[in-house]
Amino acid sequence: QFEVGATAANAPLQRRLGLGDPRAVPSLPIETGEADHLLLGRIELIEAHDVLKAIGLPHPDWLVLQPLVVFHEGVAWDDPGGRDVVFSRPPGAAWRGSVGAGLALRLGVPEPDAMARLYVAWPIGPDAGTTTVRFSLGTTFDLLGRL
Repeated sequence: QFEVGATAANAPLQRRLGLGDPRAVPSLPIETGEADHLLLGRIELIEAHDVLKAIGLPHPDWLVLQPLVVFHEGVAWDDPGGRDVVFSRPPGAAWRGSVGAGLALRLGVPEPDAMARLYVAWPIGPDAGTTTVRFSLGTTFDLLGRL
């Protein structure tokens, strides 16, 4: 998944873009890097099989835990000239990333693909934050379908 954003150079705080988020770069504190431009890339791999069943632990049918691995990389920056432009080049040293591993639980409500995720994220590179435990709720973005 990729995300790109741009807002006015003097936009209010509510419209600024940031990287510190469980669904952006989870090793950074929330609202890190609030700026007027954002580039974000995210890869999440979720194993389709029940990890508890695979290791032979008895559990209720509704408790299907799936292992996951995540990789997030992004940059948030202000246009160096303070201009209101959509296209601006990010500074090379501003890129931040994290890699993580954890478990996902498919909730099934309010929609079938709603998932709760609990994982640990480790920073990649300097100034990419600290090792963090994150929890998030969301849906899957599935291009391959169920195999």
